[in-house]
Amino acid sequence: MSQRAPSARMLIALRASLYPQKFVCSSCASKRTFANGSKTALRRSWMRPAAPTCLRRASQIAPVTTVNAQKSIAPEYREIYEALKAFEDSAGVYTNLSQLQLALRGLESRDSVVRVAVLGLSNQAGPHRLVRALLADPLLGEAEWERILEGADQDGRALLVRYGETFAYEKSHPLLRTLTIPSTLLEKHKLELLLHLTSASSLAEDSSTALLVPGLDIRTSAAGRISSVAYPVHKTILFGKGFEGLREASRFSALVVDSEGPEMVKIVVDVDWAVGSQPEKSVFLVNVTQGEKAIKELRASIRHSTDYEHDWLGSHVSDVGLYLTAGTVAGPPSAMKPALRNLVSVLLADTEAAVTLQENEAERESAENVVSETNTRRSLHRAITSWAELAHTELRDELETVFSSRSWRKLAWWKLPWRIDDVEMIASEVLRRTYLINAEKGLIFVAGRMEEAGLLGQIPTSAGQQSKPLLYAHMEDIPTLSVSDLQPTPVSGSDSLDNPKDTSQPAQSNPLYRWPQDISAARLHLLQVTVPALTALAQRFFLSSISTTALTGALSSLVYLSAPTTTVYEAGVIVALGLTWSARRLQRQWEEARKDWMQGVELEGKRVLDAVEKRCRAIVSEAGQRKPDMAAAEERSKAKERVKRAREALAKMEEQSKEA
Repeated sequence: MSQRAPSARMLIALRASLYPQKFVCSSCASKRTFANGSKTALRRSWMRPAAPTCLRRASQIAPVTTVNAQKSIAPEYREIYEALKAFEDSAGVYTNLSQLQLALRGLESRDSVVRVAVLGLSNQAGPHRLVRALLADPLLGEAEWERILEGADQDGRALLVRYGETFAYEKSHPLLRTLTIPSTLLEKHKLELLLHLTSASSLAEDSSTALLVPGLDIRTSAAGRISSVAYPVHKTILFGKGFEGLREASRFSALVVDSEGPEMVKIVVDVDWAVGSQPEKSVFLVNVTQGEKAIKELRASIRHSTDYEHDWLGSHVSDVGLYLTAGTVAGPPSAMKPALRNLVSVLLADTEAAVTLQENEAERESAENVVSETNTRRSLHRAITSWAELAHTELRDELETVFSSRSWRKLAWWKLPWRIDDVEMIASEVLRRTYLINAEKGLIFVAGRMEEAGLLGQIPTSAGQQSKPLLYAHMEDIPTLSVSDLQPTPVSGSDSLDNPKDTSQPAQSNPLYRWPQDISAARLHLLQVTVPALTALAQRFFLSSISTTALTGALSSLVYLSAPTTTVYEAGVIVALGLTWSARRLQRQWEEARKDWMQGVELEGKRVLDAVEKRCRAIVSEAGQRKPDMAAAEERSKAKERVKRAREALAKMEEQSKEA
């Protein structure tokens, strides 16, 4: 019996049993369908056996939520971590964000890396020699990384030395080079060393930032433009050479102790003579040449171990090593590394100092903005008093002069019949030429002195109302006089040059005028309200007089025609009586109207001058104070609360570590 060949379905089932099924999402399946062009091509590609190494089970695919998974923070570090994390939102203006990120990364792990900067004050070769002597193994031969450190001073970029099981040298990064070496010291104490060249001028500008947050220069354009990138560290070593280094040390020793303390910053000076005891705690005197000599002697022969010990201890390079490793090992399991704790303490202290500095600056600016009660205010009060006296004198004298002038006498009652059309022109001319002209000019000068003194700010208003400039604030309420009595209506700041008739709208400040507009507004109000009313009264009185005369004349004619015995003289008596009575009535009414108008103009002038004087005195007495920036004050308050919360969390963690 012949053996039958397996069918296609059996082959598919066999391949499916040999290899686990490949997981393909719907998006990839649709892309693969379009790439192959048809369902047949998709079926053929799926039937081909794939290499087992390329297969992925569905359970091995990481879910999307793991991309933004929350970082795992140790329970004892979580409170201080959250307190420092809040600095990014409420205290970011007052905090060095690069230092904050370094502290947060340190709290994310129990055994975090401690980064130490070795900054050369004169050249870059000195820090390289010091680090080479510290990390070299005298029992082994010279390693490749030692030769790199010996010649790396030719490159101006910074060098980061870190631990690695195998040697590696990465120099493609434009910011810094990375040297990975199998050093026992770096591995045991979780150390990273940043070797860089700095200058005394950069340290003098901002000591705290330059010492613990050195800047690395990077070229940002082909034209040679350079920008600085902050690279924070936990501790810093300032390295100097010879007598120049001693001079720099004397310059920075007090600064180091006063600002960051000897635990955070050390000054190391390389000298050529034998070093005895260290002169002070913040400065180390070392002899790097003697230390390198000791290493070479031991490498040459183990019999030189005694000489090696003598030269190595005499060079005091080991003192620098002790400083590097100090604070890199935590005590109890719940304790924080001293180096990290010092970094957090410095961060909180700098943030609090920045907030305090901003508060003092705000108080100083507020004190400067308040104009004190000095000769300036008294001089302005005297200027306002002098201006008010001259203005009232001008109002009285000018009105007396103009109301006794020839042009005003043209409006006498007996000239009214042929001057009826000149009433508006003459009254308007009187106001335009003589109504407080010099007083307005003097007010402009006084307002200029107030502006020079910085007193023209914004008046405080209640909630929901817009603040108006002091020069355009409403005047006090003035008793209203009706137009029927030819008295001007009360003048307010709303009767401006731009909108003289609309008294329902609030005063609008015109940036072209930096002095009170009340006099101009009152003059324009008189011109557009009282002058037309005076003209209308003149026309009404004259028409009434003409009408009375015409009626008496008609009555006289009717009597003469109806009574044959009436003579012409008897009928003329009636006309004469009506003419006399109408003329007397015109004289009485018109003269009273002119007198009321003149008194109203004078009274309105006095009211305007009194209101302007009171407002100017109020400005001089009360203005000059600026409201504090409430938003900035609230931001500073939040920053202080964050600092307080972080200090409490740090103190609580230290107590728990002591109890443990």
